[in-house]
Amino acid sequence: MTIAIVSDYVTVDNSAAEASITSGMLALSIGDVLTVELIADDNANFGTPTISNSGSALAWTNIATTNTNGNCKVAAWWALLADNTDRTVTLNGSAAPSGTTRRLHCNVHTGAHQTNPVPIGNVFSGVGATDVSQLITPTAAGSALHLAVGDWNATNTFAAGANCTLDAAFNDTGQMSSALVRPTTQPRTDAAAFTISETDTGGTIAWIAFEVQAAAVADAPQMGRRIYILP
Repeated sequence: MTIAIVSDYVTVDNSAAEASITSGMLALSIGDVLTVELIADDNANFGTPTISNSGSALAWTNIATTNTNGNCKVAAWWALLADNTDRTVTLNGSAAPSGTTRRLHCNVHTGAHQTNPVPIGNVFSGVGATDVSQLITPTAAGSALHLAVGDWNATNTFAAGANCTLDAAFNDTGQMSSALVRPTTQPRTDAAAFTISETDTGGTIAWIAFEVQAAAVADAPQMGRRIYILP
């Protein structure tokens, strides 16, 4: 089954000192898989993030967490929706001081695998000086691939690599730059290996790349879908 995706992006900039960041209301239905990525420019001050949501609590699984030696933090989670209740998602940290920028990304996946939506064998993370590139062989045709990158040096030069597209790019001068990268053809039409990548002019890049696996047709949740247009 081919995945369909709806996204929401939220930023708290360096004028704010709140210890949390909350998404807008996300339109969700039974069987949707929600992935969340946090990019923050101050790992030490944000601390170890915890995730919560409005409505009944979801079971959140950490995909990966990485940081650039106390500076930029990138973390990701997934959860499976068991009802039709729309929700907001909140990332909670320690009391982040003024000067800390946070970026929250939420992706709602319809048609994802119901028991193993993010295969651990296709989760990758690390820190690099420039030009992140990761080969991923999807577990199934119809899967979605994601790459989240953060640069605490705030070079603001993220560009999509070959056959890729920037889903969301953000820069807070003097604080951080961040972006989400996806294949230009998303979801994937087959299970062939794909290199998800970005280019930049240098800095210190923290990153996470992963697959959201598509469900087999027999595994797809059987119910009517609600259709929403998000801002």
